[in-house]
Amino acid sequence: MNDNILTPETDLTRKKVMLITENMDLVTAIKLVINNINSCIFEFIHILTPDKAQDFFLRNTVDIVLLDLSSTASNVLEILPKIQTLALKSPVITLVKQRAENVGLESLKFGVMDYVIKERACDNDGELAVVISKAMLRAELMCKDALTSTVRDHLYSCQNLVEAINMLLDDISESTKFAEVSLLLRKYSEPSMEYYGHDTIKPFDLSSEAGDNDSILFVPLALYKDILSKNYSGYQNNFTEYGSFWSDDYGDFALKHVGGVTTASSNRNSNYYSLALIPVIIDKRVVGILQLAAATAGKITRKDVGFFEKIARLFADTLKQKSLLSETYDSKLRLLAIYEYVYIGIIVEDVASGRIVFVNARACETLGLPEDVILGKAVDYFFHVNAGNDNGNNLKPYETYIYSAEKAFHVLRSIKTVEISGKKLRINSFSDLTENDKSQEEIIKLSRFPNENPYPVLRVAVSGNILYHNKAGMNFLPYICEEDNIQLNQEYIQLVQDCFKFGELSYQEVSCGEKLYSIYMRPITDEHYVNMYGVDITEQRRIEKQLRHSEKMQAIGQLAGGIAHEFNNQLAVINGFSELVLNYPPVYDSPKYSNMLSEVIKAGERAADLTRQLLTYCRQKDVSLDLININDIISDMEIMLNRIIGEDISLNTELIESPYMIEIDKGQLSDVLINLCANARDAMAQGGKITVATHNGVWDNETADDENIVHSGPYVCMSVTDTGQGMDEETVKRIFEPFFTTKPVGKGTGLGLSMVYGVVKERKGTITVDSIVGQGTTFYICLPATVKKGSGVSNKDDKKVPCSLSGHETIMVVEDENGVLMYVTTVLQDAGYTVLQSNSPSEAVRIFEQNADSVSLILSDVIMPEMSGFDLIKKLKARKPELKAICMSGYSEDLLHKRVDIEYDITIINKPVSPTELLAALNRLIKGKI
Repeated sequence: MNDNILTPETDLTRKKVMLITENMDLVTAIKLVINNINSCIFEFIHILTPDKAQDFFLRNTVDIVLLDLSSTASNVLEILPKIQTLALKSPVITLVKQRAENVGLESLKFGVMDYVIKERACDNDGELAVVISKAMLRAELMCKDALTSTVRDHLYSCQNLVEAINMLLDDISESTKFAEVSLLLRKYSEPSMEYYGHDTIKPFDLSSEAGDNDSILFVPLALYKDILSKNYSGYQNNFTEYGSFWSDDYGDFALKHVGGVTTASSNRNSNYYSLALIPVIIDKRVVGILQLAAATAGKITRKDVGFFEKIARLFADTLKQKSLLSETYDSKLRLLAIYEYVYIGIIVEDVASGRIVFVNARACETLGLPEDVILGKAVDYFFHVNAGNDNGNNLKPYETYIYSAEKAFHVLRSIKTVEISGKKLRINSFSDLTENDKSQEEIIKLSRFPNENPYPVLRVAVSGNILYHNKAGMNFLPYICEEDNIQLNQEYIQLVQDCFKFGELSYQEVSCGEKLYSIYMRPITDEHYVNMYGVDITEQRRIEKQLRHSEKMQAIGQLAGGIAHEFNNQLAVINGFSELVLNYPPVYDSPKYSNMLSEVIKAGERAADLTRQLLTYCRQKDVSLDLININDIISDMEIMLNRIIGEDISLNTELIESPYMIEIDKGQLSDVLINLCANARDAMAQGGKITVATHNGVWDNETADDENIVHSGPYVCMSVTDTGQGMDEETVKRIFEPFFTTKPVGKGTGLGLSMVYGVVKERKGTITVDSIVGQGTTFYICLPATVKKGSGVSNKDDKKVPCSLSGHETIMVVEDENGVLMYVTTVLQDAGYTVLQSNSPSEAVRIFEQNADSVSLILSDVIMPEMSGFDLIKKLKARKPELKAICMSGYSEDLLHKRVDIEYDITIINKPVSPTELLAALNRLIKGKI
């Protein structure tokens, strides 16, 4: 039991905290925590085991018990009942390990007030301190509730006034531990009162100033009279609105009011410093004063006074109901008291005059008007007139309205005509229905809430019967119920019963046509049903599939990049040596051999183009704008497109002879062509024909304005036509929307045409569609022509720079692929350069140290086993800052980004590289042009 029921925020008395644990580190940590709680001063008691705590509890009490539990649930069953018995009414808080939080939850079933995870008990968030403070507050509230219940039980069961008062005082004294708890009960005829306290009853004369009354006075006699007469003008700060006097430092109060209040008596009040005098009020009249006192200051707060005022009201209610003071009231006073006390409003009118002669406090409160304003007016001034209802006599209660100064109140009105002392009086009683209306409105609003939920909400009995479902749940029922839609199918009955059996939240995914729902089931054990809540996860699963697809494409791209790197190394050897051999006089002078070798070189170039297309399709190349002939791209893509569309579909091309040149990234244009042909293939499940055509055109100003084209002028149009199933008008409107697809689940993402649209719009072009259901579809892509230097000339017609570049410098070549190393070395040596070869970075460093003065340039591969080419160049430049460098790589730039830090001040040439391109790059660098 606490020393008193004061709030933890203001009670500065010492509180006893017991910790039961064998963990000494925990003892040290918790000592620090409770010492930092500012609201109380704590006395810390450490007990090693519950058995030792038993001896302590036989002689002592504590305010809070902290119990360290082991990680096994069996210990909970053994320890907690014993501790709860020993600790009596003190709150118990258990401490459990984080991995055994279920033990903490289990402990709550044994009446434990709360539990705290030991790993978080002493952290910076102060969780244990918060739990202790809350436990003290909850213990206080429980104590107050217990006291209120005890007082009520004693008062209502007691038939004797003296017995009722003694029980009341004993209850308060035992719960609060105040030094003094007593009552002054007023007789109806002043000035006599009776003092109840310390098992004594003593007369108290209000007219006496001293003498025998000194032993029961807590404050000057004048202050008692002020409380009885409700006169607080001299010291309002020490009075509540209810009329209670209180002081948590009476010594200071007496000094401040020594001039206006008679000095306190020496026998009693000089020994008490915390005082409260609570009036007992019946029918607005003070009939008694409840006195509470403590020997120390700060033991009573305003909050405590409010609680004791409730006790005083309870006592006054008991006095009134049991007519314990009936000898002091005549029948008229009792009748008026009843009128004043009842919760309903009462307005009495004189039938003869039609004027109001009585109104009770509740009616005044409802109308918002004082009594003197209401008296003398006609009843109809306030009530709404209902034809056939307001005339009469002995009518049953009916609903109507009563009007106040500001608004109307919905009330239940009853009229009764009686005759008292020869006068006919009509008693109008009414109860306010406004709050009930608000409650009903709120209930109606809340009842709409689940029905307005766009997701299914169901209530299901454990037997499987559907007890409730909202509007959205109606479409959901066919997928989980029998044909009658009122009984779950066997699968879901089992799920519901398992959920109810184990008493925990569970969920299940349910496919409802095109929608996928996650159904969460929460058991309501008290009512024997399970609530089911559906959440639409269709979009979530679709995004997850797209993410997995994206990750798969990324993995494919990385694989393609690695293959392309190795393939480029081999092509560098094949193409490079083929060009070198082609330039040897015996081969060059022989048409037969030169033509054969030229075909080998062309095949190698096509292979290099295929590698670039593969990297582009897998998104491994950055956008690089080139001036291109669209026919060249289409021709280069034919082989790949035939592989994509399959053998049952024929690919035809109808290309204009001299298309305008356009500026676009080759990879992006290849992507556009691949996506359009792939969509055409999917539209021809039984085979068919795809035609790719090109033609030139001109946008005039009028057409440009109508089509929202940025610039008028010439353009190149590429059309892709299929003989497939075609599309209706509604589908055509949506085909460029991201994630829109008409293909089955798993057959498409809806991103292909969206990407095509984005590329075309980025290049300031247009894309249109003509489609007829059952006849096929044509996509028209128009891209603005570019007039630049060299326009009108196909890239295929570009002539290589003659192999006349030569030099005499010393060049170090570092390449881990021996074939590429041999090829590069041969090209450079034939051009007159001195070449130092190395197939590893460590060997290159050693060779460079021996020849640093003579080496002018280093030509290195980028990705090598020991270190990257960039790191090798940095290392060698630290030795010779003027050293020039070029890197070679078969990887695309974005893959290089992922593997090494690219040095942008170093020239990078892509494999395979022709002898002319290699020598030209070296020549530009050595001469300082790059």
